[in-house]
Amino acid sequence: EETAGGPASDVTLEQLLSMRSGLDPAAVEPFDADVVGAGPLAAQPGTEWAYVTNNSELLALGLDRRTESGLCEYAHTRVLEPIGVTVDHWHETPYGNVTGGSYAFVTPRELALLGQLLLNRGSWGGQQVVPEGWITAMTTERTDFGCRRGNAAESNRLIRSGAGMHVNLAEVSGHQVWQVGGYGGQSILVVADLDLV
Repeated sequence: EETAGGPASDVTLEQLLSMRSGLDPAAVEPFDADVVGAGPLAAQPGTEWAYVTNNSELLALGLDRRTESGLCEYAHTRVLEPIGVTVDHWHETPYGNVTGGSYAFVTPRELALLGQLLLNRGSWGGQQVVPEGWITAMTTERTDFGCRRGNAAESNRLIRSGAGMHVNLAEVSGHQVWQVGGYGGQSILVVADLDLV
């Protein structure tokens, strides 16, 4: 509702998830959906990839409003608790929901568990925690970056890379690498054909 009538009103969920929303890359701190929704777009939605934290913030706000118990409880009950992840604390926005772009404090081992969930294609202990089709959607390339430096744990050599939905993709030595990065340099790398997290 905060984006209704503003420049961001036609941005789709898929564009937010794939970092192709056209929103301004400058983060609004603390997050304010009214400001984000009314702000000018940096690009036409769907045309350019740009890492924009506010994409994640708008997604989190929408999920918080669409789930009966709110995003925090939903994420814990549906995904985190079944795989043994306990978020120490998770910052809140002025709206009272947890942030979507950062500040969920977990240990490195818990990050590895999230990587293992990706490697398992959403399955954990015989239970499908995340639909396999969602893992496929996340890891399907939506933006081709071509050959460039960086990605896949900041390689210094040129690698073919791209992006799915909140997942960076790279080809390193003939292996497909999925990378999920966090604020401050945390990185989960998954190499499915090597059974490696």
